[in-house]
Amino acid sequence: MKFFRVLHLSDIHIGDTYMDSKDIAYRIISDIESENIGSIQCVITTGDIFEGCCGFDDDIISEAVNFFSIIFEELKTSLDIAKTDFLFVPGNHDIMREEDSSLHWKKYSSFLNSFYDSIPDFYDLNDFSLLKTYDDNRIAFVGFNSCGLKEEPLFDAKLSKDINKIDKSQFDEYKIDKDNLLSFIKNQTKEKTFVDFGEISSKQMLRIKRKLNKYDDYNIIAFFYHHFYLFPEVYSKYGDSSLIHNHTNVIQQLEQAHIKTVLHGHKHFDLERPLITDNYYENSKNVINIIAGGSVGTKRITKHTFNIIDFYDKDSDIELIQRKFVYNNDQLEPVIVRQIPPKDSDNNSNIKLLNALKFNDPDLFSLYTDAIDKINIAADDYNNMLKWLENVFVGFDEIHKIFETNSLCVFFLLYAMNYRILKIKQILGNESIDESYYSILNDLIFNGVSDVGFDKNQYLKIFEQSDLNKLKETCDKLLDTIQNKKSKYYLSFSMIGIFITDIYLMLRYYAGSFYNRYIKYKVNIKLDETEFHQNIPVQKIMIHSDADRRSAFIDLRCNSATAHKLAVLFVKEFELIISKFEDYFKTVGLKLYYLTPKIEKNNMPNAIDNYNFEAYIPTLIPLLTGDNIYAKKEVFARELIQNSIDAIAVRASTDSDFDQTIYITLGQSQGRKFFRIKDFGTGMDRFKIERYFTSIGRSFYSGDEYRDLEIDYKPISNFGIGFLSAFMVYREIDVKTRYYLDEKEGLRLHIPNYDGCFFIEKDDALEVGTEITLYIDEKISHDIQLDEITEYICNTIRDISYDVLIKNEITQKEILLQSKEIRKSISNDNMLFIPFSDSGEIIKDVSVEKEIRTNEFLEKYPYGLLIDITGNNLLGTILNSGIKLYNTDVEDIW
Repeated sequence: MKFFRVLHLSDIHIGDTYMDSKDIAYRIISDIESENIGSIQCVITTGDIFEGCCGFDDDIISEAVNFFSIIFEELKTSLDIAKTDFLFVPGNHDIMREEDSSLHWKKYSSFLNSFYDSIPDFYDLNDFSLLKTYDDNRIAFVGFNSCGLKEEPLFDAKLSKDINKIDKSQFDEYKIDKDNLLSFIKNQTKEKTFVDFGEISSKQMLRIKRKLNKYDDYNIIAFFYHHFYLFPEVYSKYGDSSLIHNHTNVIQQLEQAHIKTVLHGHKHFDLERPLITDNYYENSKNVINIIAGGSVGTKRITKHTFNIIDFYDKDSDIELIQRKFVYNNDQLEPVIVRQIPPKDSDNNSNIKLLNALKFNDPDLFSLYTDAIDKINIAADDYNNMLKWLENVFVGFDEIHKIFETNSLCVFFLLYAMNYRILKIKQILGNESIDESYYSILNDLIFNGVSDVGFDKNQYLKIFEQSDLNKLKETCDKLLDTIQNKKSKYYLSFSMIGIFITDIYLMLRYYAGSFYNRYIKYKVNIKLDETEFHQNIPVQKIMIHSDADRRSAFIDLRCNSATAHKLAVLFVKEFELIISKFEDYFKTVGLKLYYLTPKIEKNNMPNAIDNYNFEAYIPTLIPLLTGDNIYAKKEVFARELIQNSIDAIAVRASTDSDFDQTIYITLGQSQGRKFFRIKDFGTGMDRFKIERYFTSIGRSFYSGDEYRDLEIDYKPISNFGIGFLSAFMVYREIDVKTRYYLDEKEGLRLHIPNYDGCFFIEKDDALEVGTEITLYIDEKISHDIQLDEITEYICNTIRDISYDVLIKNEITQKEILLQSKEIRKSISNDNMLFIPFSDSGEIIKDVSVEKEIRTNEFLEKYPYGLLIDITGNNLLGTILNSGIKLYNTDVEDIW
């Protein structure tokens, strides 16, 4: 398989390295060659080339240039590599802290100019971001400048006001002169200090993403200095406020740019992690691999690292192979090799728990198996749970060594699994459990094992709690009484056994209880417990671990979008609980921080995303009907037509060569009446579906994305609730859509109901535009007829800018509502059109003969009052871009 090899360096800190920088450079090359690693095609440095205290110094810049020149010259002896294959992004130490902002990057730009002779054109000199592509390898490297700098006063001026409010006597008590303190603070507020921070600007992201549009079939690697994701190992020890400020947006932008790997530096920690986001729930390939480079040269730590990374073709089964070189106290440790995704685990590395117990303690094994034979636990549950426990520990060598030498650790793990199964079935499943089963297990722990270093009665009380949070509190109290390390092992393995067992039982039987306790008030998704378990085949529920990535993957197969979404939420909720169980995991060396759902969408190979409506629609529908927003159910047709008008108008602003008719079809299919509307307007892409279609009250036309299009068209469907009106009549809806820009993919949605979820499927056969088919729910709309919908449309869609063709497949009748039909006939003496301004005011300074009686007003005045002036009545019709809103008494208008 073809790969592209990169040398990744970070945090060198020229000017304050732990050894001479030249020696570091030579040592890097020497140790790479000692491992017989050649063919390096690119060198990436993720910031902090310099030590920040050095300032602008020609000698320091020369030293940095010399460091990289040594690496270049030594690589060049056996490789075809150029200086332009060395890629840099700055770190916060590379910024010069000068009041004149034009000097901030003087040191960094001087270094680039000196090293390259002239900065290559793949750099953007405005912010030093870069895009470097290797077309033969179909790989692209995107470098972002994540460093910001601002000045802040040493003291906030408001502090003086706050101190002034405090009585002077309180200062006298501490022998502090209040006036002197105020004077001191006043002087200090004039002083300022520089504060650096991490941020990747939206402007920078936008420019890079636009450049990447033509490289969507490339493997795209991003690199920058600051970290953008909290690492549990770092955060739990030191806390962390230095990650990129706009990290949430950065993650979303990286996903949208289809970036699979991020290299960064900054914290001097060499960590590798998968970043799991919501998109992973629908496609297990949606993972961003993060590699933190540690530090090559800083004097402040004793551990120094660099990486050799092989990036494989985008379509390869292997994404990358990392070789990490670690120097500990100046000694090179064995090179660590990791592959993503990891190799399939060798069966020999999966410890067999029963075999381990039998080998180490045959008598205890015999007692255990005799006891389990007497307990009525379903064979598939027992065997599945045994596999789960065995698979969780794959790759964790430290735990394997414990199991190989300590039979009681295996025993307590298995014991907890069995006891927990019985208790959960009794507490959550309301099953009648034979009390003799508990007696058998109690006898096993009291008589089968000797003193274990804790109160066995207190130990058994742990299992009485079904809530894992309360269970942990009970166990923590017991843990506090333990001094013996082995006893802590027994308790920790028991807790691990309980935790893993609960995940399995929840997915297998008790989703409802877990939903009500943890999920119900967090999401707008209704759970039908029976339907959930029916849609997750038990034989497909499995777990496997990746020790290198500190992750466990829950494998499931789902047959419905709602079951799929809830399964993801359940697994991620358990991931949150991991942090609370951290002490027990760490005690035995189970470095497990992430639970990742790996869910196969059964019989839906083209499904790419999973969504639900953000608002809980059943509670919103009553607010829309009656005397509230919508007076009658047929109004949904007007709302959908308004959406089509806007979509056509926006597309027509840049492209007039397409069918601008709105097509409405009414008919019956498989015994169900349906309403279908189709237009060839803008259509939607995945982002608009996620951002606007599923979000009630959020309109694309009132957001920045629409303003950025700079289109001189004021939309009429700008409140973000129009589509919601369809649920007054319909429950099941099909949507087909394709966005008109950038050759976006065709998307197909089947929405089976409004309080669950729906998949998005890819369908490249679809045309640009949107087609929505609504199936009438006879239970809620038995009183609505297709001809009534047609009549409503004809009465309401009076004078819009586009033709509307209505076809009734049942009666075989067609009606064509021609565009601007009424206003085109205004020149006769039967009707008068009085225009309104955008704010609703009557435009009184227009000339009837010169403006209203001519066609010029057709485009100029989309809103107004249409009056029949034959004398038959004094009613007028208020029109909004040709759509009838309501009738009104003409005298009220004047």
